This record gives sequence, structure tokens and C-alpha cells, in this order.
Amino acid sequence: MLLVVVFHYCLVLATAASSPNVILFMPDDMHHLWSESPPSVSGDVFQPDSSLIPHMQRVRNEGAVFMNAYVAGPKCAPSRYNVLTGRYCSTSVYSTSGQYASSTSGNYTRFPVTVPACKLSGDDETTNIQTMLSNAGYTTIHSGKWHLAEKNVGGYDDYDGTVTAVKNTGFTEVASVYYTNMDKNDYNFSHNVEWTVNTSIAKMEEAVAADNPFFLYFAHTIPHAPSNEEALCNFSVKSTPAGWLDEEPATTMPSRQSILDRAYSSDSSWRDTSIGTIWVDDSLGALMTSLEALGVLDNTIIIVTQDHGQLAKNTLYQVIFASLVSLLLCV
Repeated sequence: MLLVVVFHYCLVLATAASSPNVILFMPDDMHHLWSESPPSVSGDVFQPDSSLIPHMQRVRNEGAVFMNAYVAGPKCAPSRYNVLTGRYCSTSVYSTSGQYASSTSGNYTRFPVTVPACKLSGDDETTNIQTMLSNAGYTTIHSGKWHLAEKNVGGYDDYDGTVTAVKNTGFTEVASVYYTNMDKNDYNFSHNVEWTVNTSIAKMEEAVAADNPFFLYFAHTIPHAPSNEEALCNFSVKSTPAGWLDEEPATTMPSRQSILDRAYSSDSSWRDTSIGTIWVDDSLGALMTSLEALGVLDNTIIIVTQDHGQLAKNTLYQVIFASLVSLLLCV
């Protein structure tokens, strides 16, 4: 898998005189946005004008586009498990522990590859990218959606417990964390990209000040449901899974109203997708602006990838035929 190769490259560089910083930037359920993307089984295509996604477009223009990179699974947790471990979650400690039904054919036992079965536990907590980079001297930072904690470990009613669960897998810092999906906007918080960006920048600044290379796993909760538009319009930037903030998180991102103004309005069927995609791009721009201000952009590898696409989710079509457009920027 492309990302495993890239991180092997990063581990080699970690032994060099100047170890590069690494940002793995992963939107959740984002569409394939460019013309080289594979055709949709439904015929539906969302490809916004490049002016709406200038920062992802910049990575394309200045970096490399990988045309034959594939996801390991067409749903969130299986793909995320693979990205962080380099293994299929059917081989995970949690999946093979007997908690989930398996099937046997001849001499082979098949274990489930489902969202509930794809968690990090046991040996998987130490044999992963973040642990290897931490051992190589990196500050390893998680920010955003986790989705890999065992049931009842942490949770939205136990933010500190979720932070501990993430750190137990090898991350030295947790900038922000969403325990899992928010199926509905029925919490006192929703998607809060400004918060995840603000806290991520703070952790990167700490690493740079300490003269440590950093690895930031920036795992968006968007454009995945619940409604991105509701999150923008009905929830304060002060409301987070960690509680209510005393001050609005400071970022260089455009205003939330600006996102709504730029989103497609002529075709209501794409409105929420457009809002989420623009919000994603704004956050990438803020992270890159921060890197420039810190003077480390030229020593940072930025990988923009999806956990999987939004169309044909949960089907083999997406795994076998749909190229995952992964972008690598070495500037």
C-alpha cells in the first residue's frame, strides 16, 4: 500500500541528520474530486472547481499525484487500521480474539473486517506507525476522529479516557479527539474543524520549539455525516467533545459564513458535500500557513489521502477499481 511505503521512507529519513516532519491529512468520506478519478457506479460525480479547493490543488500542482493507490477497505475503521499498522484488520488482535463471529473453510479461518472489529488493542498498540516514529524521536500527534478504540474505552462521556486510549497506541500527544462517528447532531457539539486545527497547530509549535520532528495524524470528521451545514450553522466553535471552550479557537481559516457563501447553491443535492469539502480545504490551508510561519514547510512531508471515497462506500467496487488519489508534497 502506498502509505506504508511512504512511511517506510519516512522511517529511513528519521535516521538522517534532519528528520522531516510528516502530516497525514485524511478527510472522512471525501469524494474523488478530480477528472482522473474512476467513474462512479451510479454516474454521480462531484468535482468542484479548483478555485474552491486551492490548497489541495496546490499540493497537486507542487507535489506528486499517485494514480494507482488503493484503500485497504471501503469503510472507515478498516481503512484507518490498515493505514496506521500496514496490516488488514482481519489479522488484528481485536478481530481474532473471538469476540466476533468467524467462519472456517478447510484449514483457513476467516475473521471479520467490519467497523466494530477493527480496533487497536494488544500487540497492535505497539506495532504501528506512531510507535515506530515515536521510538525514532518524533513527537507523534493525533487530531480528529479516532474510531479505533475498543468498546467502552473512553467515549463521548469520558474524554480523558479516550485521550488515554489514543496515547496507549503510541501517540505522544493528543491535540483533539472524536471518539467515533457522530451519527446525528444530537450531542452538544458537532464537527469543529477550527478546534482541531487550532489544537494541532499548538502541538506542532511545541514540537518545533523543542527541536523535535513531528508526525501529525490529522483525521477529519468531515465531510462524513452528520450534516456539515448544521455543524456550521447550529453549533458554536466553542463546543467540543472536550467541553466548552473559554475562547474561540484562533486560526487563519476563513469564517464559517464564508464557507457557506462559497458552497454550491445551484444543486442542493451536493450542498453538504460542497460545504464539507471547502471546510476541509480551508483547514489544510491553515496548517500549511502555520508551517510557513514556523519556518518548517520546506522540511515537511504532507500526504493528503482519503480513508475511502464517498460513492460506492462499503462495496468491493471501491477497493478493487476506485483509485485513491493520494497526494505527496515534499517542499
